[in-house]
Amino acid sequence: NDVYDLGRLASLNTAMRLLGAESDTDHVVTTMGGDFLAPYLLSSLDHGKGMVECMNHLGISHCCFGNHESDVPHQALLNAIGTFQGKWLNSNMKGGGFGENERLP
Repeated sequence: NDVYDLGRLASLNTAMRLLGAESDTDHVVTTMGGDFLAPYLLSSLDHGKGMVECMNHLGISHCCFGNHESDVPHQALLNAIGTFQGKWLNSNMKGGGFGENERLP
């Protein structure tokens, strides 16, 4: 939650790789708790596109909307919804110009 520095994602990548290697399970669930599209510095330029690319590369499996996801332009949010490869968990984003988006629960 509240990820404002992409530099810290390298440490997260290492932790996920090491912990995943030690696991006896077939699948590890990783979540992003919201506030990842904004308001970090790069988001003022790319509206969260870089963060979604990092989340996909890391293999984040699920994410939630935070209040700062509404800080980016609406089209950028729709792009993030479509680009994120994992599952969106929230159901509180119905309406508001999202239409019947199959990516949302």
